This record gives sequence, structure tokens and C-alpha cells, in this order.
Amino acid sequence: MLEFLLPAGFLDAEPPYWYAVVRPSDLSFASYDGEPRRAPPDAETRVVVFEPAGEGIEGGVFVSRYAASLGYITDSWYPTREAAITDVSHELGEELGPWTPVPESEDHPESYVLHLLARNRLE
Repeated sequence: MLEFLLPAGFLDAEPPYWYAVVRPSDLSFASYDGEPRRAPPDAETRVVVFEPAGEGIEGGVFVSRYAASLGYITDSWYPTREAAITDVSHELGEELGPWTPVPESEDHPESYVLHLLARNRLE
């Protein structure tokens, strides 16, 4: 793995939550009213969110996937961030945009990401 290509703090979970958009050049997300919802069964992953699965990096990481509708698709657990980034990078390849940290001050990191993406749709 080419760790030097990842943003500083990403592998150390500092801050703990990070997200990336798939094909950010054609960003076109639905509005988001704050209500969690499931994506349609055939939905394509357009957002991935890394979140801690326990205390520090020892608990592993969950990777949640969301659709362009900002509906939840699924999540997966990985024992390490390295394993998660390897799998996600292999799955999404060059379509995966840059990793962006979620401010540590956010109480609801995934909701923050979904609201942020919905607002960017309108700008």
C-alpha cells in the first residue's frame, strides 16, 4: 500500500471519521432532510464513510456506503484501516475521490457528511 498517498492522520484515525465521494466530478446528490433511509436495491456506491469500530484504531473500522440518493446501502467491518483502504481502493479504483476528514466537533459525523453533500449539490 502507498501510505504516502493518503492524507496525514487517515491511517491513525485522527480525526476518527473520513469520507470520500465516488466520481466527484459528476457530483449530483439528492437533497437530504436528516431522515435516514435505505437506498434502492440496485443503488451504486457514491459515498464511503470510514468510522471507528471501537476505541482508537485497535477496534478496526466500519466502512459505510451511500448512494447518490444519500440513502444507506451497507457497511462492512475491517480489522484495520489498512485492510479497509486496500479493499475500498480495489473495489472503486480511480473513481474514488480524495479522502476528507469530518471535523471532530461533529456529534453526528455521517449526518454531517450527507448534509454537506446535499448542500454542495445546490451551490
